[in-house]
Amino acid sequence: MENLPLKYYTGALGWIFQLGTDVPTTIQGYPDGGNLQNCPNNGQTLCMWQGQTILANDYHIVHDLNLGEGASGGPLIANYDPNVNLGLLYSNYASFDDLNDQLLGPIYDPIEFHALIGELTL
Repeated sequence: MENLPLKYYTGALGWIFQLGTDVPTTIQGYPDGGNLQNCPNNGQTLCMWQGQTILANDYHIVHDLNLGEGASGGPLIANYDPNVNLGLLYSNYASFDDLNDQLLGPIYDPIEFHALIGELTL
């Protein structure tokens, strides 16, 4: 529309790389099952978790947080401002490690990430 990017109309998260440990984080998604408190965990309701992630073994992790199904790919956001619903994307909910009882978010490679963004804007 009018040669403006989609984010002009919808808003968009910024992104950041190479965050350390103990990052204040907001995770959003539609969990189906799992153990997210104050959420119906029915796969139809947008729910939010706020706390800190820890950097360990090539992942951002949260101990004792299982978002079940339906929240996969949900953003891990630093500097989240609920007034405008924006922040800085730095990872996403990839999976739950049953053995160690922890949520896993990958560490983004800046070169790969920018290459993907470049493909989307062509």
